[in-house]
Amino acid sequence: MNGVIGTWAGPMEPGTAYVMAHHSIGDIGDGHLGNWGFPEGGMGAVADAMERSARHFGPTSGSTPV
Repeated sequence: MNGVIGTWAGPMEPGTAYVMAHHSIGDIGDGHLGNWGFPEGGMGAVADAMERSARHFGPTSGSTPV
């Protein structure tokens, strides 16, 4: 599975061995290699959190409020 995540390729495609190695040595900061982290609620939750933060701090574009 680690060899094809995010590649749109099958496991026999050239380059997937590198992808597998890259994903297998990943570290999310807990000191254990090969771990993955996913945002709870998906990427939509990340966008929502960014929106809430921006609204809290009053975003601007130059001198124009956003």
